[in-house]
Amino acid sequence: MSEQGRQAYVAGVIDAWENVTSVTKELKKKNPSYTSGVVEEMFSPVMTCVHDRMTYVQATAIVDKYMSQNPEVWHVAMASNVWTAMAATCKQRP
Repeated sequence: MSEQGRQAYVAGVIDAWENVTSVTKELKKKNPSYTSGVVEEMFSPVMTCVHDRMTYVQATAIVDKYMSQNPEVWHVAMASNVWTAMAATCKQRP
């Protein structure tokens, strides 16, 4: 895939996660007794990190590096690989 294609794909994955995070925040506003689930707990910290700390170009570079260093996961769904790369990077940052 071209560099532009990879950037568009990574941006789309990140935007989808951002949407999930936004929808669950709105649910909590409308219903204060709403309890966060696994999805919110999984996505929210990583999305905060990605949103606050990097551009789509940087995120794509992180994913590219992850993919080049981990050929054993090339058969795994790409959205999962994007997640793994972002989660690992965000976990390392203070």
